[in-house]
Amino acid sequence: MSSCTRGTDETRVFLGAGRFTYLSVVSGVIVGALGATGARGFLIHGACAAVGVVGVVGWKCRWRPSSYFATLDKVVVDGPVAGFPTFVLFWTLSYNWCHLFATR
Repeated sequence: MSSCTRGTDETRVFLGAGRFTYLSVVSGVIVGALGATGARGFLIHGACAAVGVVGVVGWKCRWRPSSYFATLDKVVVDGPVAGFPTFVLFWTLSYNWCHLFATR
């Protein structure tokens, strides 16, 4: 594998993770502001991640993810999993701002 191909593959992985990290921030803020807790919050995040996967593959990649990502599992599995800690951080942060600190 040439260094040019390896660099292109690394860029593809980075761009995919970046899109889902942004989606995780948005979904975390929305879930926290809505006041969802427990499994309900995780289900909402799962739905947001599924919409994000369809959006990335369908709209941004025009249903050809292999042109933009190294493999399809980088979009379907690695993207949402990479953004999960970010989701939890922003979920708890926005929940605390909207429901705990605002009541005092």
